[in-house]
Amino acid sequence: MRRLSQVWKLLSVNAIAYLAIAVLPSNAQLQETTYDMGKNCHQLPKFGADSLSVHFKWDSDSMKPAQAFLRGTKGDRLIWERQFPWEQGKGFLNPAKANSDCQDGAIRLYSQIPFSAFTYVQIFRWQNQQLSYISSTSEDPSAEAVDRLIEQVAQGKNDAFEDEAFGIFYPHNYINAAKLAEAIAIGLKVTLQLYQQGNPLEAAQRLKKMFDLTMSLTEIIGKSNQSPLPQKWVETWKDMAVDPSIYVPALNDYGFFLQELGNHQEAIPIFRSVISADRDRNVAYLNLGDSLWAQGNREQAKQNYRSYERLTIKAQMQSSIPVRVKERLGYTK
Repeated sequence: MRRLSQVWKLLSVNAIAYLAIAVLPSNAQLQETTYDMGKNCHQLPKFGADSLSVHFKWDSDSMKPAQAFLRGTKGDRLIWERQFPWEQGKGFLNPAKANSDCQDGAIRLYSQIPFSAFTYVQIFRWQNQQLSYISSTSEDPSAEAVDRLIEQVAQGKNDAFEDEAFGIFYPHNYINAAKLAEAIAIGLKVTLQLYQQGNPLEAAQRLKKMFDLTMSLTEIIGKSNQSPLPQKWVETWKDMAVDPSIYVPALNDYGFFLQELGNHQEAIPIFRSVISADRDRNVAYLNLGDSLWAQGNREQAKQNYRSYERLTIKAQMQSSIPVRVKERLGYTK
């Protein structure tokens, strides 16, 4: 997968060196473009030619699909030309963003769709001076780069951000509400497992890294927020239209991990942010009350216990109210 990313980096930097566009009369519709073959294609049989290239022809004023040809030349002279049997039903052929390389004696023809890094790949056999279709696939190096970043942070690694971020082309197509929600959900799943394994410290650190990754990703698309944490997280997620049902539970659990570690000073603003984002989340009032109580702020703790009690009764779950809440509110002796 990394190989394709490098192919497009090379193409984006050196396209001018490889591209030759025929000069046509102003009333002509046919356009032509030629790309040199990749260096690893030098062992392909040339059948009397000195060099090979891929040549495209298309009519810009019609809906006819582009055509691709394998050309053999000797000096400036065209020796032979064979058309690639590109399967139109298995991928769009875009001459403006095309490339080729060779692998295991087969020719791989790449076609990147406009305004995206999504790439169709069709593979052809060059044998007996004939091209035959073998198979098709598709790849998206930008999507793969974003997914690798999420996976690395989920595994507790985050030292490759700059390298991976460099490979995210057209970032607005890949960094969106759905992808941020996916990152948060993956982070929460992993950290809950860590907590259940008796490691709340690693759970808290890992989930914070995932939250921070979502900030780094949004900065790539020009979303910069200077608010302190945790407001920065919540404001950015809201601005990106991330579903609150994804980030609110994750944020609450992050505060709970901190609470379990005895870090009530950091947990309190987390719980306040959860309540600000979802005022009906009863467990956040319970958690906030517990941390305030642990810090000796009894009156504010009772206020949050009462809010928790009210919402819990409203949900007809009063049997789940902990005894400590009843005791601290003076209901039992």
